[in-house]
Amino acid sequence: MLRALIVAPAWIGDTVMAQPLFMRLLEKTPSLQLDALAPRWVAPALQRMPEIAQMEKKAVNRPVSDLSPNEDPAIERLPKPDRVKTALGTAYMGITCSNCGSDKVIRAGACGVCTQCGTSQGCS
Repeated sequence: MLRALIVAPAWIGDTVMAQPLFMRLLEKTPSLQLDALAPRWVAPALQRMPEIAQMEKKAVNRPVSDLSPNEDPAIERLPKPDRVKTALGTAYMGITCSNCGSDKVIRAGACGVCTQCGTSQGCS
């Protein structure tokens, strides 16, 4: 079975508008299981979508080291700091949150979302 993780947008309207995409993905690939990672204020919308199999409800607010381990044996053999660096890749945008001052701002579509407080950054 193929699995895909949907990283939900930070806005409820964008999340709702993404549902036709989820429907199309499942139409084209029936064996696909869609799981979702979402901020707490968006999660209820995704939980009501029949296309979403599982929700990782608290993952947005957990440190990377607490997330499920990678099944790739090569990555598992790396020291923990290297695994975290590999997992993050270029996820952080290199900007500071305008609300809380955190530098933990990740890309979410055309915008950024602070993983500490959930505030959107750089959206018009």
